[in-house]
Amino acid sequence: MQCTIHRLGELALLCEVPPPATLNCQQRIWAMASRASNWAGVVDVVPGMNNLTLVFGPLADAQRLTTQLREAWEESQALVADGKLVDIEVAYGGDEGPDLREVAKHTGLSTAEVVRRHTAPEY
Repeated sequence: MQCTIHRLGELALLCEVPPPATLNCQQRIWAMASRASNWAGVVDVVPGMNNLTLVFGPLADAQRLTTQLREAWEESQALVADGKLVDIEVAYGGDEGPDLREVAKHTGLSTAEVVRRHTAPEY
């Protein structure tokens, strides 16, 4: 899997990986973001599902940052982030969920199927 790097205006770079977004790809992007946040001239890093935006200052060397991004992608290992499971109580339908019928209508699913699909995965 190869990344493509584009300029975003004068002071940003975008490193993109083609779809589909995968957990491994996301974890590699997290690793790149962690690494890039310490590079000279970098102001901000914004990881996405299959991309990383790197914002840099006006005195930074964009070509050098492009090279560093490419190398970081090639060398990156998946970074498994620490996380925790948080249970969030959800009420479907009625006064607490007045949009359930609208969502079901919009998707063409039954209200029971909307609830099933929403509650099935861990986010």
